[in-house]
Amino acid sequence: MIKYLAARLRGNPVAFFSLILVLAGGSYAAAANGAKRPPRPRGAVTKGQPIRVAGPAGPRGAIGPAGAIGPAGATGPRGTIGPAGPAGPAGLAGRAGSDGLAGPTGVAGPAGPAGRDGSAAVQIRALGTGSVVAPHGASTSVPLSGASWTQASGDLDLVVGSVTLQTPSACTGSIGNALIISVDGTATTFALAPTAPASTTITLPVAVAGIMEPTASTSHAISAALANSCTKSGEDFTVTSVKLDVVKFS
Repeated sequence: MIKYLAARLRGNPVAFFSLILVLAGGSYAAAANGAKRPPRPRGAVTKGQPIRVAGPAGPRGAIGPAGAIGPAGATGPRGTIGPAGPAGPAGLAGRAGSDGLAGPTGVAGPAGPAGRDGSAAVQIRALGTGSVVAPHGASTSVPLSGASWTQASGDLDLVVGSVTLQTPSACTGSIGNALIISVDGTATTFALAPTAPASTTITLPVAVAGIMEPTASTSHAISAALANSCTKSGEDFTVTSVKLDVVKFS
């Protein structure tokens, strides 16, 4: 032990001198107080106990494993409301709802003013003068009786009527057949001439046509012709009756 201390103190004169003073002072105090031993201070070195000298700090140890999660803390105060976010895209259209119940009938409105008395009259009745065979691939005139009249200024005239005809037994390459009604040589209305049923007599209406009001009295003549577009011999129509009325509205 003494050799260890001597080796330590030999290299440090200041520590060696300080040790001598401490030992000398301790001897003096022991002599002054007789044989009374002072209390040993905490951490003092006793005989036979090794002296621990602090060395340099060792490397830092590895981080230990994380501890267990602690209990949840108390709920904090509610924060302030943040700004509104942008509007989202429009959703899909919903299904149409069912019809509601009908509402009550409303009160009838007041009667309107009385209308002006109208007047209508048949100006002429133009009639076919007999049966006419209309051969294929041609337009054949159908003679009429009582086919002219005078339209008064301001009158509206309507052409109405019908045609009775016999269809051919066949019709090849047809692009449409019709009885054409003309006023003053201008095609005004028509009646279709079908090809089916074949070899059958049928009556067909003439489409209504109007002749607008003239500024002065005007004379007119009405005529009829059957246009047959069938292409083979024997594919003929027979017109048996034509009835046309011209009705005036003043």
